[in-house]
Amino acid sequence: MIFAVIDDTASIFDTWREYHAATFSPDCTISAVIPLTIHGSTYAERRDSLRNMAQDIQTADNGGMSYGEVATLNDYFTRQARRYGLLTEFRDNCII
Repeated sequence: MIFAVIDDTASIFDTWREYHAATFSPDCTISAVIPLTIHGSTYAERRDSLRNMAQDIQTADNGGMSYGEVATLNDYFTRQARRYGLLTEFRDNCII
């Protein structure tokens, strides 16, 4: 999945093909592109990568997502927070 802010509207795309189709026009303005992939070779590195990704999305998001997109992001971060022991932190920071 890819999180992107295009023309001041946040969106989620399932594939890069969908993202490229949405940004094909030279008139669109891309503010942020954040792939929802976790990087790192150790548990701690992957946990920090997830934490940084969530902070980047909170910083870049200026609204405009549909309820379905918000639910998809919530589901993704809830699942990953359980895996990496970040449930309390993500709830405290209103990520989930």
